[in-house]
Amino acid sequence: MNIDQEYIDFAKDAYNQCCNWFGTPEDEDWPYSIELFPRDGCCRMKLLHEYFIAVRSSYKCTEQIKSTISHEMYHRVTMSRNTLRKNVWFDEVLAKLTQFHFMDISGYSEYADYSLRRNLESCTTIHPARLKRIRRSRFNFWFAREGYPRNFGVSVRRLAVSALEELSWETMCVAASSNSWDDWIENIEPSERAKVKQIFGVYFD
Repeated sequence: MNIDQEYIDFAKDAYNQCCNWFGTPEDEDWPYSIELFPRDGCCRMKLLHEYFIAVRSSYKCTEQIKSTISHEMYHRVTMSRNTLRKNVWFDEVLAKLTQFHFMDISGYSEYADYSLRRNLESCTTIHPARLKRIRRSRFNFWFAREGYPRNFGVSVRRLAVSALEELSWETMCVAASSNSWDDWIENIEPSERAKVKQIFGVYFD
């Protein structure tokens, strides 16, 4: 099902901003399409040399759709990289923060904050050892109702909130192009290193 031109234009802005934050992807010549689908997601289709961005068809308001596009456009720009984003939980932390920052600068700051912080106190989080082991699969994208374990989203959002409150956005952008934990630590401001280790260190041990 096709999506309105308003959202296609919004996606172009999101793509350009993600390139500014994270650098232009090596596969920039691969086009992307945005379609309404039973679930949200972004899929890199190697045989077709293109990306499929899915927006949940049940969404009723502009903020929900634009928030999803902001999130999935991070994946479109970074998905081909073999960097720290290969850790699924961390990839989703970066996607959540991208979603927050792009919605914020696009005039949806109230919704951005609500979307990131909702229900955080009422749900339990996944233990770090288990969170690190979580993987994603294409089968889950195309056929499963839910691609991640229960409370995965809450666990990711809590880490994203900690990063938002304690770290600069520039520090998190560096992470998206860092090949390893040590590479990330080495390439950020010294004043940020202790805070990065406090928030994320246990997950990279």
